[in-house]
Amino acid sequence: MALRGSSGPRPPGATSQEAREPWISPNEADWDRWARIAAGLLILGLGWSSTLPGLWGAAARIFGVVPLVTGLMGWSPLYAILGFATRNPSPSRPEGPRTPPAAG
Repeated sequence: MALRGSSGPRPPGATSQEAREPWISPNEADWDRWARIAAGLLILGLGWSSTLPGLWGAAARIFGVVPLVTGLMGWSPLYAILGFATRNPSPSRPEGPRTPPAAG
């Protein structure tokens, strides 16, 4: 039985803040996700059509799933291993309309 307010078990040595952070955080920008989804669908389409015969078609049916799934999830395991991300974790400019500087 879990106590009220408990989020479940946490890794040894983890603080409560670390326990709340998601294990898989998105590391792909929107443009990267859309490109992966499009590439995955294209590769899968080539694999399921008769465009790629034999072993090439089978390989396309298998490997077309990878960019499609990573694009849908927004997370790339290869990016995570290499410590790379196309997603900017913090906005480079503040939100809202730009106002011209005051003259004077």
